Amino acid sequence: MEIRSTQNGRLAQFTLATDERWKDRETGGKWHERTERHRVVSFHTSLAEALEKGAKKSRLVTVIGKLGSRRSSA
Repeated sequence: MEIRSTQNGRLAQFTLATDERWKDRETGGKWHERTERHRVVSFHTSLAEALEKGAKKSRLVTVIGKLGSRRSSA
C-alpha cells in the first residue's frame, strides 16, 4: 500500500484480491474458485487516512460499492 500527498489531499494505492466461488452444472456440480487482483487508486483523503491507520497485508476488509476496471493499452 502506498499513501501519497497531492495538491488536493491524499491518495491511496493498493492491491485488492477478490474471490469468486461457483458450482459448475456442466461438470456435475464441481466447485470452482477464482481469485482476481485489482490495483485500486482512491483519491478520497479520509479513506487514505483510514487505510494508513488500520490496513495491514492479508487483513480482511469490507468493500461497499461498485467495482469497475479499466485496462490500459500496452
